[in-house]
Parts: sequence; structure tokens; C-alpha cells
Amino acid sequence: MPTAFASSYEDERGWPLSTYEKRLDTKPDRGTFGAFDGPKLIGIVTLVRESMPKLMHKAHIVGMYVLPEARGLSAGRKLLHYAVDLARSIPDIRQINVSANAANAPALRLYESAGFQVFGRERESLCIDGELHDELHLALSLARD
Repeated sequence: MPTAFASSYEDERGWPLSTYEKRLDTKPDRGTFGAFDGPKLIGIVTLVRESMPKLMHKAHIVGMYVLPEARGLSAGRKLLHYAVDLARSIPDIRQINVSANAANAPALRLYESAGFQVFGRERESLCIDGELHDELHLALSLARD
């Protein structure tokens, strides 16, 4: 779904493989998870922690995608669960943020079912083929007592 991402295949196809290898490097406070049907990758999600000291209490869900033919099979729910569990395993992460196209009702239902709450709307966030799209920003509090 091209309206779900700011980046596009056309934008990124010329980047060297090392760019993607670096993104997938294992680190204790970030991770990329894949859902597979046998050997076929059917979904992916990445959790990225903020790097600036004043923001390190937050992480972001990025690159969440499930192939259209695999939607409705719980792959997205499981991927999101793994990403949230990773964030919960890091004691000083207190919040996870995610953004979604305001018209992407299935994605919004998934995030809200996991406890994310909308905290803002960015009007005309993306311009794709001359059409403007709003983006909703959601957060999940991991406040620990």
C-alpha cells in the first residue's frame, strides 16, 4: 500500500545493500521481526528506540507491513506483539509511538486493539501522486509502577 509509507521502492532501490544490513543489525534496544509462511516472508515490523538522551524513553514502530494475501491471518497482530514485547523488555522505554495513514482502518484497528491511543493528526502529511493524506499518531504507554 503506497499510502502507508513515506519511502518508496523507487526512492530506495539504488541504495547499497550495506544500508539495509545496517538497519537489520542486532542491537539490544531495537529489532526487526518477520512473519513467514514456510520460506516466504509475509510480514515485517521494526522497533526503533530514540537515540537522543532526552528521548530515549520512547521507541517507534516502523515499517509495519503484511502482504495483502496474508492479512487476516494474525501475522500483523503477532508481529506487533513481538515488537511491543521487545520494548517492554527494556526497562527505561516507557512509550511506543506509531503513525498510520488516517484512511488505513485495518492498521488503526490493529494498533488500537493493542492499546495504542491516537494523540494527534498530521493533516496532509503525505503527498502521493498529487493526493494528500492525513496521518494519525498513536502511542502506547508502558508506564511501570
